[in-house]
This record gives sequence, structure tokens and C-alpha cells, in this order.
Amino acid sequence: MTLPYERTRAVVNTHDFLVRLLSPYNKDGIKRIPKAVREEALWLLRHYPRPYDIYAAATCAPDVFDAQEILRYNEGRHAVETLPEQD
Repeated sequence: MTLPYERTRAVVNTHDFLVRLLSPYNKDGIKRIPKAVREEALWLLRHYPRPYDIYAAATCAPDVFDAQEILRYNEGRHAVETLPEQD
């Protein structure tokens, strides 16, 4: 059984992986990826949920996503996207 924090981590880690596929010259970028794979990653990221979307889903469905996990992720990334304040 997948727990909400595990599901949240999987979604944000998948996002990070797709970004690394697109950014071969960044510090953590993955080099030597075929152009078609990079184009597919870009296509997938266009509608991939952002941290704010995951947070909103977590507040509506805490049994699916973990709001605290996405807040920890956002803090660690120093994200520009701001999430609502915690209660």
C-alpha cells in the first residue's frame, strides 16, 4: 500500500527527473539523451502538477497526497512558487 507521503515524493521526484532530462548543462542534468526523449519530457511537463497543485490536492484529499511533504520539498528547493501558509 502506498502512503500519501510516498505518493507525494514520487510525484515531485518524477518532476525533478523530467526537468533533469531537459537540462543537460545544469549541474544535475542528464547528458547524452536523444532529442526525441527530451521532447517527450517537455511535452509531459507542460501539464505536470506543480508544487502548488499537489498542495491543493493534499488539502482536499489528505489520504492521497501529504501536504507536509510538499511543504518540506518546497522549502528545500527554495521554490519561487509560494504555497499557502500552514495553519
